[in-house]
Amino acid sequence: MNTRTPVILFILVGLISGILLGYYVDFTCSVLFCFGAVVCTLFAYWYSAKIMSKIQAGFLPLAFFSVVLIGIQLNQYHDSRNRSSYYTNFCLDSQLEISQLRVSSAPVISEKWIKCDAQVQVINENLATGNIKLYIERDSLSENLQYGDEIFCQHKFLDVQNPKNPDEFNYSNYLSHEDIYAQSFLFSGSWKKTGNSANYLLNTIYEIRSWCSDQFDKSSLSDENKAVAKALILGDKETISDELMLSYGAAGALHVLAVSGLHVGIVMLMLSFVLKPLRSLRKGRFMFLLFALTGIWFYATLTGLSPSVLRAAVMFSFVLIGKEMQKDTSVYQSLMASAVLIIFFDPHVIFNLGFLLSYLAVIGIVFFYPKIYSLLVTENIVLRKTWQITAVSIAAQLSTFPLSIYCFHQFPNYFLLANLVVIPISFLALTGGILFLVTSTIPLISTLIAWILNLLLIILNEGVRLIENLPGAITSGLSITQAEMFLLYFFLFFISWAIIQKSKKILLLSVAAFTVFILSISIQSYNKSEKREIVFYSIKHSFVADIFQNGEICSLLFDGQVPLQSQLSYHVYPHRIKKSNQTNEDRTFYLTEQNPSVRINGQKLLFINQEIHDRIWLEQFQNFDVLYLDQISYIHKEILEHAQKNNKPVIGGPSLSGKFEKFILNSFPELLYYPLKSQGALVMNF
Repeated sequence: MNTRTPVILFILVGLISGILLGYYVDFTCSVLFCFGAVVCTLFAYWYSAKIMSKIQAGFLPLAFFSVVLIGIQLNQYHDSRNRSSYYTNFCLDSQLEISQLRVSSAPVISEKWIKCDAQVQVINENLATGNIKLYIERDSLSENLQYGDEIFCQHKFLDVQNPKNPDEFNYSNYLSHEDIYAQSFLFSGSWKKTGNSANYLLNTIYEIRSWCSDQFDKSSLSDENKAVAKALILGDKETISDELMLSYGAAGALHVLAVSGLHVGIVMLMLSFVLKPLRSLRKGRFMFLLFALTGIWFYATLTGLSPSVLRAAVMFSFVLIGKEMQKDTSVYQSLMASAVLIIFFDPHVIFNLGFLLSYLAVIGIVFFYPKIYSLLVTENIVLRKTWQITAVSIAAQLSTFPLSIYCFHQFPNYFLLANLVVIPISFLALTGGILFLVTSTIPLISTLIAWILNLLLIILNEGVRLIENLPGAITSGLSITQAEMFLLYFFLFFISWAIIQKSKKILLLSVAAFTVFILSISIQSYNKSEKREIVFYSIKHSFVADIFQNGEICSLLFDGQVPLQSQLSYHVYPHRIKKSNQTNEDRTFYLTEQNPSVRINGQKLLFINQEIHDRIWLEQFQNFDVLYLDQISYIHKEILEHAQKNNKPVIGGPSLSGKFEKFILNSFPELLYYPLKSQGALVMNF
């Protein structure tokens, strides 16, 4: 093994350890302290090399400690809240803040809002720093906002809310890794544009991307194919329908619509094929490398240098440089070196799912692909190419499926078939899309290319839909814990190592890891079947409660407040999957205005909204064990007095007004009252 391999691995592990330590532990570490540790490490290395080589054993722990300290410092530096100029230090409590903001990302237009990231420049006449998520009411002025525009406004900084329901996606945590901890809403008339201070390079990149998007909009592609083309080539998924996104997800082809390592890899293969003749020239390798890197970064520029593409471009650039310079380096060294560079400039990228999946997929392909491909040798070119795609798909899936199951709770059963369709067609479509953009000023040629591209995208979309509609296309409701995910990776690591080393001892380690995994799954399954609980979800304008009992789900809905499918997917399904490994309920019971109550294990739940309250006699409200209030602004005091006197819990629905909740809390201080709107879902065991 090359002696430099442990060094880069040493640095990578140390940096990640330091970042994790700094993130999860309240650890203060100054730049001066880190600098001193690094100096001591270098001195120890020099001294041990000059005096006694045996002392070098003491150098390794000190060196690792220094790298860990650098990781801690990088984590602290990434968090802008640690700076004295952070905007919250100048905020006036309970007042509108007078701010100057700078749009720091390309604005995204939705039905009612313009969404973008913004940097705080000035607040209440103080120079400030920090990032926020900005939502601007859509009108003729906000539609013309661009990257770099400076905005003078009066507004409030609002905390990004934590999840309201168990196991729901934590958007607040996601934004914190982007160094964003607040959001703000600007309404028409509350802001004005004062100038533009865009970074010239980034502004040019956004203008190029906007121009490319306009070319697709003006083309003869169908509306659906325009959306897919912009996603496939530019990484713009805003105009793709939810139905089509679900189809790609169910077929296991969603990675095609998320511009990342796959697309950059395709571009690298295209460039390698086109530039291959340069290798035979004098200094041809240098020219090949120069043009290939230029092509990779030009494509990255077309996509707007989104974080996923930027990471992929860095990764493949290191791989290409290592390969073409013919240094004594492996692909693994190049991958680790690129990861170190990315982590150095963005420490919290280690929490990014796209970053993890990209590197895992590439590592899986590099490691598993040669071994899988060698299992079948054929001279038939069609079979050989088909087997190559199949081997690549299996290799990438092996290295990513534990993390994918942990995060997405599903597995595409026809991923091999899907990749046989989408990889070749996406290769052709990506090539055609780039050629269309290059020739867009030549009407006859661009029209012909657009027609071919439209045909390719039709085949791609219909192929995905066909796979989605096959019986058993997807296995959903899969739930594993973080520990179980790591056990799967330990199993894969040890069994791969055992096969390479042909070692029975290492094979026993893989068997042990898999055995512990099965035991953990069994224990989790037993606990799920034994536990009984009812969950009242916090979903605005909707009433949903799930009863988990004996491994089954009984769902309670109110006939007039049935949630949308998108609301169920986001707020309800994650907890159902965790509790019972399924998304759909086994039984459904509808509460209605004529029958607003139900008995659960002998306990009567009564649902009251304003219409039910005004229609039913007061005496009928006295018989309940749990009272649920929603979409009501007035209630007989006797009802709440009865609940308070008899210690009956009252649940405030997420649609209750703050004024009404304040009345309840002030008038009935001893009432067992739980507000779903402010405290999130209520979980009751029974």
